[in-house]
Amino acid sequence: MSNPHWSVYFVRTQCDKLYCGISNDVEKRFVAHQRGRGAKFLNGKAPLHLCWQLNAGTRQQASRLECRLKKLTRKQKEEVIAQITSYETLVQRFPQLQVEEN
Repeated sequence: MSNPHWSVYFVRTQCDKLYCGISNDVEKRFVAHQRGRGAKFLNGKAPLHLCWQLNAGTRQQASRLECRLKKLTRKQKEEVIAQITSYETLVQRFPQLQVEEN
């Protein structure tokens, strides 16, 4: 994937729920989540843990990948978090997650 300035990420809540999002500055976005700003899903669920992130290309590519990641089962999401460190290994293991370049 070219132009890797947008990332997709998973945040784990204290009650072990997973939140998937995208950002062009994951660290800054995560701090906002910790302060209760941003996604309503994460409000009141601290402490939060940024457990996975991956460069995803353009904003459009990141959004498409986020949508596809959200459709995975919980078990598959846990596998992504535990084992996937690159886009290439992600689509090798889960071909349905491949995002076309525009």
